[in-house]
Amino acid sequence: MKEKESHFFLNTIIFIVIIITMIFLYAKYIGIKGIEVKEYKVESNILSENFSGVKIVHFSDLLYKSTINDEDVLELVDKINLLKPDIVVTDLIKEGKLTGLELIRKYKSINPNTKFLVITGLDNEV
Repeated sequence: MKEKESHFFLNTIIFIVIIITMIFLYAKYIGIKGIEVKEYKVESNILSENFSGVKIVHFSDLLYKSTINDEDVLELVDKINLLKPDIVVTDLIKEGKLTGLELIRKYKSINPNTKFLVITGLDNEV
């Protein structure tokens, strides 16, 4: 009887370790992949007619070399270029002292007529 109990306990521990490992691997390598593009139409009485038809692209939460790699950045740039934005907005994304905008420009140029707005966070290390 004790042998059955020890096998059950050992099997349970192995099962839990496998489940935790699978969750970790999913979170680290699969769950973070994929660029999601959402399109919103903004209507406002406050904005002037000069903003009619202006296309703004916002991207954030790039953790370069932590969650995304060079291939992902190229995919992001391609998707941005397909959208043909007038303005690109991003937060400060650091890999060393490299911002998200510098990271994008490092790989491939986005339309030179596109304006960029980089928003820094509350990080005082910049």
